[in-house]
Amino acid sequence: VSRLVPMVNHRTDDPRRYLISPEDLLRTTADLRQSSLEVLGYYHSHPDHPSAPSEFDSAHAWPWYSYIIVRVDHGRAAELTSWVLEEDCSAMRQESLEVLSEV
Repeated sequence: VSRLVPMVNHRTDDPRRYLISPEDLLRTTADLRQSSLEVLGYYHSHPDHPSAPSEFDSAHAWPWYSYIIVRVDHGRAAELTSWVLEEDCSAMRQESLEVLSEV
């Protein structure tokens, strides 16, 4: 991962859910491609909950992306995990992460 792109939450009915508009996603994907970059996955936080995918996360995942989840304890990042949906969409599988410091 060489760039993080924060996105606007367009979900207004539930503060625990997140919705990226199709227009925002298309625009961001096109902007990244112009820089010879691609979307590898998505990240979000789980405040005061484990950094494992919820049923909602799994039901809305695509098998070709990684999903990074940050557990936040009392307002502070505590754990970072990455998940990928199995090809048959049966389950999320945890991926190994190698976190490198910035150069």
